[in-house]
Amino acid sequence: MTLYRWSQTASSDATADSTINWAEGQAPSSINDSARAMMAATAKYRDDIAGAIVTSGSSTAYAVSSYEVFDTFAHLNGQMIAFTPHVTNGAGPVALNVDSLGGRLLRSAPNADLMAGVLIQGTPYVALYNNTDGAFYLQSFFGNPYNTPLGSGMDFWGTTAPNSSFVFPVGQAVSRSTYAALFSMVGTTYGVGDGSTTFNLPDVRGRVRAAIDNMGGSDAARLSSGNCSLVAVRGSLGGAGGEGAHLLSPNEMPVHSHRTRPNSKPEMLKAR
Repeated sequence: MTLYRWSQTASSDATADSTINWAEGQAPSSINDSARAMMAATAKYRDDIAGAIVTSGSSTAYAVSSYEVFDTFAHLNGQMIAFTPHVTNGAGPVALNVDSLGGRLLRSAPNADLMAGVLIQGTPYVALYNNTDGAFYLQSFFGNPYNTPLGSGMDFWGTTAPNSSFVFPVGQAVSRSTYAALFSMVGTTYGVGDGSTTFNLPDVRGRVRAAIDNMGGSDAARLSSGNCSLVAVRGSLGGAGGEGAHLLSPNEMPVHSHRTRPNSKPEMLKAR
């Protein structure tokens, strides 16, 4: 009673499923059995794509048992399986093992392994298996080119990060393995961390962000004009400068004048 055995060619379905008999000349008594078997097979497929199946295993090696019970990777090819992780995924490549056939990589796109914290505990996901490259792909997960790319920053008005894929950048040291993809992108640009297992994120507290002055290869010289405190950092990615308050020196004061009244005297007020 498995839909994956059914054919799109009607004539091939007479004996495609041993539990369902739609052969020409079948006995009348077998019709109701076959109809109920089709209902059961459809229900199994329904439940396999509903998301109610909860995984077991570890945070990087998930395991699920389907209702259809796939017997080969060839039969699993092109099929969807929906599941709910029992634990948020960890760092490193993530694998999914369906019906004990063996673990296969679970990816967001070809050659794109999942980062830590992508699969959130208790949240349903749908994956499709491709037997050509032996991997599962999360359905429509990172397909939108307008999704937030790794390493980007944005304004956010909440008091806590929306999920484990986001952090508030306050200069903290984070794991080079947990955030391996980000570390590969930025390295130690914002700090070496402990020098071996961690690296630092930018510290944007109290800062107004500006693009690096020589972005694109040519120096715009916009962060140096009239502000010597920015000269040293204007071409440095992650550099910080400027000041919150500034006491003008005599040379910095604009041209101005003061009016005086030489014969001025205190005003008198009659009190009684």
